[in-house]
Amino acid sequence: AYDRLHDRVRRRAVSLDESLDLFPETGPDRLLLPAGRSRARGVELMVSADGGGAVSWSAGYALARAWDDVDGAEVPAAFDQRHTVTASLAYRPAERWRVSLAGVYHRGWPTTGFELATDTLGGSVIVTTREFGPRNAERLPGYHRVDARVTRRFDVGRGRLSAFVDVFNLFDRRNPRVRDPALMTPFARRFDTFLPRVPSFGATWEF
Repeated sequence: AYDRLHDRVRRRAVSLDESLDLFPETGPDRLLLPAGRSRARGVELMVSADGGGAVSWSAGYALARAWDDVDGAEVPAAFDQRHTVTASLAYRPAERWRVSLAGVYHRGWPTTGFELATDTLGGSVIVTTREFGPRNAERLPGYHRVDARVTRRFDVGRGRLSAFVDVFNLFDRRNPRVRDPALMTPFARRFDTFLPRVPSFGATWEF
């Protein structure tokens, strides 16, 4: 269990839509927060089993809350997630092989809603602007992902070489990251997403 309090947080600028901009200072979503306090508290539970056999596993649950105190009002922090569940399973079909799966689910992060407004200037010039609602007053859908890895171990001299193939986001889950104004119209709400399925490989050498 933990309870972390920052009682003298400096004034700072934040991004309301968490977009990745080359020059974020020029974006219309920048908001200057006054000096204040922030707090994070929660409890985490983890159980695991590894008796040295072919199968091992672990599971965890976290109940947490994080928020900023802005002018006397509690506003959810950017990465506040009330519920988080993790699980992993590993299987060793032979001494030198290991196959593992790992999954995570957490409640969607806070987000700031906005509406698109259009205005017609002289001629046929149409300008679209965003009107933001209260900061972090809405929630993205829940996030969940499963990763997989296969590892093969080689004994090299006095050291050990481990080569692996890894698949991030095995089921290609399109987890919403932020409402993207470039993908939205006044009649549709679309999301930019986190990484899709990504395979990779690598090796580690212990000596």
